Amino acid sequence: MTTRPAAPAAFARWALGLAVAGSLLAVSPLQAAMYSMPKLVALSAGVLAAWALIAFKGAPGRSTSLDRPLAACAAVLLASFAVSTDHFLSLVGRYQMYSLGLVPLALLAAFFYAAVRSGQGEEPLPLMRLCAAISVLMGLHALFQAVGVEPIAYMPRKFPDGRAVGTLGNPAYLGACLAALFPLALGLALGKDRALGWLAAGAAAAGMFASGSRGAFLGAAAGAAVSLWLSGRLSSPRARRLWAAAAVLLLLAGAAAVLRLRRVAASDSARLAMWSSALGAAREAPWLGSGPDTFEALLRRSRSDDFIRALGAGAGQAHAHNDLLQALTTTGAAGLAAYLWLAWALALMAWRSRGDPYRAAAAGALAALFVQAKVNPVPMPGMVLAALCAAWLCPAAPDPKEARSAALDAAVLLFCAAAFVLILRLGAADFSHKKAVVFASARRPDVALAAHARAVRLNPGELQYRMIHAGLLHRLAAGEAEPARRLAWLDRAVQSGREAVAWRPHEVDAHQILGTSLILHHRAGGPDRLDEAAAELDRALALDPKFTPLIENRIVLARARGDEERVEALSEELRRLQSLRAP
Repeated sequence: MTTRPAAPAAFARWALGLAVAGSLLAVSPLQAAMYSMPKLVALSAGVLAAWALIAFKGAPGRSTSLDRPLAACAAVLLASFAVSTDHFLSLVGRYQMYSLGLVPLALLAAFFYAAVRSGQGEEPLPLMRLCAAISVLMGLHALFQAVGVEPIAYMPRKFPDGRAVGTLGNPAYLGACLAALFPLALGLALGKDRALGWLAAGAAAAGMFASGSRGAFLGAAAGAAVSLWLSGRLSSPRARRLWAAAAVLLLLAGAAAVLRLRRVAASDSARLAMWSSALGAAREAPWLGSGPDTFEALLRRSRSDDFIRALGAGAGQAHAHNDLLQALTTTGAAGLAAYLWLAWALALMAWRSRGDPYRAAAAGALAALFVQAKVNPVPMPGMVLAALCAAWLCPAAPDPKEARSAALDAAVLLFCAAAFVLILRLGAADFSHKKAVVFASARRPDVALAAHARAVRLNPGELQYRMIHAGLLHRLAAGEAEPARRLAWLDRAVQSGREAVAWRPHEVDAHQILGTSLILHHRAGGPDRLDEAAAELDRALALDPKFTPLIENRIVLARARGDEERVEALSEELRRLQSLRAP
């Protein structure tokens, strides 16, 4: 590990460092997706800069032990995308998460290969030190939030159950990233950077305590054990006793954090019910799944009564809270097999790294993420850390049989540039959406509607924008005394609903927007299109048969049309669902 990379590769390494720092730390109150969108922009910018340096300045080609499993994952993802129930969602990923769509996953693969080409396996210390410094910042930030203080201006100051969310926006996401950073900090602490390493490890542990995430503490304990075992630090009885004591203290701290910050019975029962529903839903498309990142839509069609008892009929989940179930339901048995092959290849690389403290630390970080992924999602910044650690584990020597391909480098660079432009467009749309929300709250509907129109024009497939846009149009119509202007507002709402259905025909909310707008349009004196409204709400019910607000709207419409038989059937189902949540 003494060979230094060439200057272009070294510059590429620091471009990736900016991507790592940005994906973990970037936030912006100017975005509606204030936590995820800035991180996605930072990741795409860093990967684009790294590949520009690699493509134009040159870096030796490399083959890795992950080439074949990654190629298998890519093939399955593309096949699953082809049969996806929601191509838009499978391409860009779910709003506020942006981690499991094809574009974010391809960017992560580009990040991994850029890290390999920039010589991360030969010189991991610079970026490992950067990760340690980030751990300190994240841990301190979480501690401030734990006492009710948000040090970043204009960011939200309310935290769920008193749990810190850091710069990730979610306690579980914060815990996942800190769990991965903890073994990296230990690797430095047991090497040449003891002061920085122990400071980072302490900050990461404190941040996990503030997050109250049980999965994070389990992952961190497993990651630290793997790291110390592979590094050879557990060879003596004294070292083993020290590690056992440290592991017990870490787990006790996790238990104390959970007991102090929240009740866990409801969370556990909800997970079990969700996993049961997910296993049932996986039978709908057993081989290729329902498409990348389509778990929530799949779950909404198959939620069990136990799930509703735990969370309510209006609740959904965007992720299975288990990586194996997530792969099985969204990409089928083929996706699960490809994912397990990738995990096995990483495990073999980790085993071959034994004796090297820094690669052992990288293996520990991957183990931490793998363990916590059994109960919580891994956010996009955590996946960036996983890609970086995988690059650290890759063999140092380039493959002499593989020459650098200028055409392939150019193709990857072209993709990175296209992804960067797409993400900037999504970011501009989200900025306009945030502007619309702010001006709607300030009772400036003219500015809000113009901003909404721009947001929808830049990102026409995002239903979050269309739902809020339609809601604003409905409120304007309700407050309008002039019948013609009232109908004009509702005409625009109906048109937005039609566009939503055209873009997302398999999404509940798209059909609900159109159906509700048609009902309000008719009530305001428009033509009788109640049959069309009923058809749209029925399509929505087919996609989510246990969503009580939707059932209530359908009852109102059935009563208006004199369909008493349908009213009685729906009312009976509504009473049954409401009784599931009765005290």
